[in-house]
Amino acid sequence: GTSDDSLVDTLLAMRSTNSTKKRASEIPDGSVKVVSVRPDKIEGLVHSGSREIWHYITLRSKDGVSCSCESWKYQGIRRHRLCKHLVKFSDYVLKQDETKAYAAGVIVQALRGLEILGELETDGLITKEGSSFRCTPLGANVTVLGVPVKDAKRVMKALSDKRMDLKSILRSLVQARKGVSENVVKQVLDKLPTKSIDDILCEDHMPGIIENCLEELEYTNSILLKLLDVKHPHRKESQKLKESLHTLLGAMR
Repeated sequence: GTSDDSLVDTLLAMRSTNSTKKRASEIPDGSVKVVSVRPDKIEGLVHSGSREIWHYITLRSKDGVSCSCESWKYQGIRRHRLCKHLVKFSDYVLKQDETKAYAAGVIVQALRGLEILGELETDGLITKEGSSFRCTPLGANVTVLGVPVKDAKRVMKALSDKRMDLKSILRSLVQARKGVSENVVKQVLDKLPTKSIDDILCEDHMPGIIENCLEELEYTNSILLKLLDVKHPHRKESQKLKESLHTLLGAMR
């Protein structure tokens, strides 16, 4: 029903950054195939332009969601956000005649399986009213910010250390995230800002690991940018990094 639909929007917004949503919206419908549809499970494929392969996606009401893309392996869904393939596939199945009867219900159940509603309620972002949920004013703001509360708090804390330059702040925040190696973060940050993906890719690390690091940097930098006021000394550099990361991630798609 419509309450499920609006809950899907809130859940997808909470679990994906604005840049992921933007990149998901750039994937054409022709790059998505539905493989099987059941009332409790929808499976399909999303084509990856950058690596000429199809990623396999499963939405299961009991077991949550999964995608075979590499960023997935490095991130781990319980702690992290949805990849662009999952966001695209979820949007796609919500609109298609053959899947839309089940899609909202399956997605809500699958994302609930990530213990996300509990997190949202604990953080004061939604409130339970009878059998449904309502977004609180704080929830609406954080959804606009596009980030979980604890991530915003971590960034604000790092910003309060006046001795650190922007790259040190980014390095400490991104390294603290699970599955991102210190060595990769340092190597990528040393090369930024750049417009050329060839400056970043190297023999030592798989493209998936580099892409994941770029996505983490873009995510963290996007929170920084939203929290920095116009006169802040890091503001200009953060804006330059945003443009560089957008170009690089576009080239990897």
